[in-house]
Amino acid sequence: MKNTMKNKRNILNFHELPAQWQQEARNNLDNPEETLYLEPAENDNPSDHILWSLDEAMPTGTTTKDYYQAIIGISNNSALELWINNNTEYAYVKFI
Repeated sequence: MKNTMKNKRNILNFHELPAQWQQEARNNLDNPEETLYLEPAENDNPSDHILWSLDEAMPTGTTTKDYYQAIIGISNNSALELWINNNTEYAYVKFI
């Protein structure tokens, strides 16, 4: 988990997302208001970046005192590793 400590992202509900990202969620998900998301980076925009839904995160079973690990598959050769705090307020993110 040490390698991911720099890439902290808040976890937001639909209503906490900026308007442009809410529209992106509406366009791509069946139930966007029932989903949690990784907060987009400040310079991210829907035309060039992905809105990461935690519905895609698969827990690995690895835990620490304060975090649990999950993976979002991206392609055959890459994934997004998440260390999500137990209160589901934020996650440390690493592309692998």
